[in-house]
Amino acid sequence: MDPLPLLLYLCSVLAPSHGFSVDVEGPITFQEAAEGFGQSVMQFGNASAGGLIVGAPLQTGNVNETGKVYKCDPGSRRCQEIPIQRPPDAMNMSLSFSLAA
Repeated sequence: MDPLPLLLYLCSVLAPSHGFSVDVEGPITFQEAAEGFGQSVMQFGNASAGGLIVGAPLQTGNVNETGKVYKCDPGSRRCQEIPIQRPPDAMNMSLSFSLAA
C-alpha cells in the first residue's frame, strides 16, 4: 500500500486543527526555586476567581518529607506554599506527584 495518500489525507485533516485551552500568545508563567516545580498542575475555579495548584514532587523538606504543593494566583503571578500537616508517624511521605480535582 502506498503511504502517500494516507499522509496527504492526514496532513489535510490535521493542518487546520488547533490546540485548545492553551494560550500561546499571552502565557502566564510561574517560577519557584522548588525542585520539580510544575511537574503536576491543576487548575481550579474560573478565569476571574480561580488559580492553580502546582506540585514540586522533588523538593525535600524535613526528615521523611518529599514534595511540596503551591497555590498560584494568575493575577499576581505569585505562588505560596500550602502548609500540609503531616502525621508524626509518617515515613517517607511523598507529595504532589499527581493532582486531581
